[in-house]
Amino acid sequence: MNKNTNLAWPVTYGDSWEMLENILGCLKQAVIVTDLSGRICFTSPVVESLFGFTSDEMEGKTLSVLFTPEDVTYLFSNLMDLAQKNVPFEGELMLRRKDQTRFFAFIIMRAMFEPGRGQAMVFICIQNIDKEKQLEKILQEAHNEDLVQIARGVAHELRNPLASIGGYSKKLYASCDPNEAHDRYYRYILNDLQKIERLVKKTDSFATMPKPCFTNELLRDLIEEALQLFVHPLENKTIRVNKCLTEMILRVDKNLSVRAFMILIENAIEAMEKFGELTFTSGSDGRHYWVRVTDTGIGILPRDLPFIFNPFFSTKAAGAGIDLAAVKRIMGLHGGRIEVESEPGQGASFNLIFPRERRRAIRIVRMDDSRMTAKELNTA
Repeated sequence: MNKNTNLAWPVTYGDSWEMLENILGCLKQAVIVTDLSGRICFTSPVVESLFGFTSDEMEGKTLSVLFTPEDVTYLFSNLMDLAQKNVPFEGELMLRRKDQTRFFAFIIMRAMFEPGRGQAMVFICIQNIDKEKQLEKILQEAHNEDLVQIARGVAHELRNPLASIGGYSKKLYASCDPNEAHDRYYRYILNDLQKIERLVKKTDSFATMPKPCFTNELLRDLIEEALQLFVHPLENKTIRVNKCLTEMILRVDKNLSVRAFMILIENAIEAMEKFGELTFTSGSDGRHYWVRVTDTGIGILPRDLPFIFNPFFSTKAAGAGIDLAAVKRIMGLHGGRIEVESEPGQGASFNLIFPRERRRAIRIVRMDDSRMTAKELNTA
């Protein structure tokens, strides 16, 4: 471990450095000690193996040398501000090595002030969690891939039999003597086949959902485009559309976002009889944009609410659902989420929550310039 004797540390600390060095040398995590400005005073042996810097190379440098260029201005400065305010920090960060490669790290920062003197040391404990993050990503992708493979398999296995059933039914109907009963039964078969075909198409669309391509889009334009395909169904049921939207620009995949709104609009229309209302509202809480789609339909039973985003679960009497699962997946691809509020007979509200900025507040706002508290920046 390197000890920078040029820094004027309190004598009480200096007397215990030998013991401290032995303790820190036993830890598997990298430990760095700085002053309140971030100037590095001590490094444990693990620091060199983790970052590639020798003790001599680290001596006198600021901790910012370990941060990515995009995080030096705000993140590094905010962390040192927290230390000066004696606010501890724990969290996952992206750090960089001497060779400029990056890795995920979990860090713990604590300031230690000497009573009555105002001098302090900042202890930073760093653990490499890059493998854990990669494994987490692989497991998440594997889960999604399993779901996608199931959906793709269902669509594939149903498509060919549907074509055969449709063809054979047509031949059988043509060979029968025309009468009202035969006509009625044939219409039943065709209607049910069409329902299954629609489900197959939706399942295939869910399974082949593309990766998002993000662009800046006006929220109002996205909703207007989604509504265009439902002009006649809305008119036929005399459903009034209310748009109480704040002007906002979302960074989203346009096609996927329009698709999510289309699904919610279609579900709302199906949930309402004659003379309903479909309302769009939007707003922001500072870190997120939210869009609420509310209908005056039949609502959702409390026992069904936990399952409505599961693939092939449906509250409808006819058919299994895939649509709301698709909306949930779309929101996940955007780093957002979907929530629902409903009571039977009182309609339903679906809340789409988009991140305004995918980076945490502590990475993009100076704490001194922000209305957020140190605690909020710490956990944001």
